[in-house]
Amino acid sequence: MIEITQELLVRYHQNQCTQEERLAVEAWLDEPETNVYLPSPERLAQLEGQIWEKIMPEIPPSKSVSPNIWKSNLWVFIGIAALLLLICGIGLRLYKPQTIRLQTLSIAYGKKAQIQLSDGTRVYLNSGSTLHYPKYFEGSKRKVIIEGEAYFDVSEDAQNPFYVETEKAQIKVLGTRFTIKAYPEEEAVSVAVEQGKIQFSAIGAKDNLVLTANQQAILQQHQLQKYPLSKAMLAWKDHVLHFDNTPLTEVIPVLERWYNIKINLKDEDLGKQRWSGTFPNPSLPKLLHWLHLTMNISYTLHDHTLTLFEE
Repeated sequence: MIEITQELLVRYHQNQCTQEERLAVEAWLDEPETNVYLPSPERLAQLEGQIWEKIMPEIPPSKSVSPNIWKSNLWVFIGIAALLLLICGIGLRLYKPQTIRLQTLSIAYGKKAQIQLSDGTRVYLNSGSTLHYPKYFEGSKRKVIIEGEAYFDVSEDAQNPFYVETEKAQIKVLGTRFTIKAYPEEEAVSVAVEQGKIQFSAIGAKDNLVLTANQQAILQQHQLQKYPLSKAMLAWKDHVLHFDNTPLTEVIPVLERWYNIKINLKDEDLGKQRWSGTFPNPSLPKLLHWLHLTMNISYTLHDHTLTLFEE
């Protein structure tokens, strides 16, 4: 739960919020009951004096401005006054709830889950992933935050685009099925579209890629690149492990999350070897058996720690 405070609103406009804080503020601003209460004429006169007391010492005598200017340009100065009141802490009264509750769903290693959001969108979460989302979508934006890997089947609503944010990237979509991989410990962010169309961009960047069905893209080192769709990007949702000439260094984190184990290599050069194969919902012993047969790699398993080595 994030409290919407004046200090948070100031940081939001200074672009100093975290992703979760930005989502909370924007959802709060989109709520139809959000409004600002303007002071009464008597209170406005009192605040006028307080504002002039604060700003007059900063104005050189030769450039002093008469308070009469305030009265002749009242509504222009109300905007200035509002900003000054916010920054100085004199305050605007906000007639609305002061908190917005964000739900958080975290999936442990070795587990998977799915959830249906309030708009009907279905989200499938892979191992080691976390989803932040509002209980109800309100206003013109539907926005969630993902850490990890998730498949989205987004309910179509042309008037209210759906946004998915990660630490480094943002996706805008009207209605589609796609998957995104954005684990915090990994540099790259990958997106694959099964159906529909999305707009993929880095956070804060103007450039973007438009992806349609059977396309995927990767954001790495601030560069966006588009590729044909790989089966590996979508297979996990159906409990299938798929590797296509994949280096063991990239296979290992997938297996660690899938089976909730720690994997070590006795020889770092072993990580350069590549592995291909499709394994429907494999048990760990079965997968290790295939690893041994196809790559001549042996292993030891003790207390959820797997060590791989060449014979």
